[in-house]
Amino acid sequence: MSTKITIMFLAVLCYSLTLTGCKDAEKENAIAEAAVTKEVLEKVRAVLKKIESEKKALKAEVATISEALKENNLELGIVTQARDQLEIQVPQLSLELDHVKQALDQKEEQVVKLLETLKDVNIELALVKKTRDQLKKDTAECLGQVKQLQMS
Repeated sequence: MSTKITIMFLAVLCYSLTLTGCKDAEKENAIAEAAVTKEVLEKVRAVLKKIESEKKALKAEVATISEALKENNLELGIVTQARDQLEIQVPQLSLELDHVKQALDQKEEQVVKLLETLKDVNIELALVKKTRDQLKKDTAECLGQVKQLQMS
């Protein structure tokens, strides 16, 4: 499109110069100005081409960033959902922990009672053993006396 504009501009410039019947000096000035205009136009085209190239690169970068943003949003949704589920579980787990602590306290009380009972049983067992030993001793003495009586 800019090429068409340039060609039309040059055509209008040349046409206007030929119709006006300019002198040679004016004609040369007009040709020199047209040459300068052509150089400027070529520079503008080069800049435009560079801008178009940069525009394409930026579009590609925007597409890459948009894709990364979509992926990050998806991951954020997953993480948010996981967090929400964990927040729901926290009160339930806290309640379960309280129940476990209560059960543990009860078991500790039972262990203390059983240890006390075991201590009492050991004391009684020691007394029973002492009594048994005494009975064995007394039985042996009685048997010894019975034998003496039988012999006499």
